[in-house]
Amino acid sequence: MLPKLEKQYAALEDRRKKLFEELSALSEAQLNFRPAPEAWSIVEVLNHLFTAEQGALGYMRKKNQAGQLPRAGRMASFRSGLLKFVLWLPLKYKAPRRLVETQTQFPFPEIVRRWEALRRELHQFMETLPPERIRATIFRHPFGGYFNLYHTLAFFQAHFDHHQRQIRRIRQSPNFPE
Repeated sequence: MLPKLEKQYAALEDRRKKLFEELSALSEAQLNFRPAPEAWSIVEVLNHLFTAEQGALGYMRKKNQAGQLPRAGRMASFRSGLLKFVLWLPLKYKAPRRLVETQTQFPFPEIVRRWEALRRELHQFMETLPPERIRATIFRHPFGGYFNLYHTLAFFQAHFDHHQRQIRRIRQSPNFPE
């Protein structure tokens, strides 16, 4: 695997592990606390992140079976940067309906186990992806359009960071359980 990809993957994994370590000290009530009736709990946020990455990996596997894939160009890089910026903003966005509708809710220990396994699968996919496919349009974000593998990992990181801030807000809620 190319060093730049390995570095992106390692950064993703480092953040995920640190978050899980931090959250493992929380009680079931804290993990499932919703600051408002329509708001997500910490566990729901984690399930959303997992489901998004799982869907993206499934899509990339499917696209990898296709014949020729076009190379992601400057517009893809621009859209990737724009998506990262939008996710950096302190705004709330509706998740794509099909993602929310198909999302299974796993308890915290199960989501930890499943996400670890998913990341191993992602790493294996990255190791076996032919070099000519790394910069090809292998992933389609619902709003950002087609991205290459570098853009996809950058999206994973920006998406994770966006929801990590959401988790912080949940924990700072005045009614968060002791």
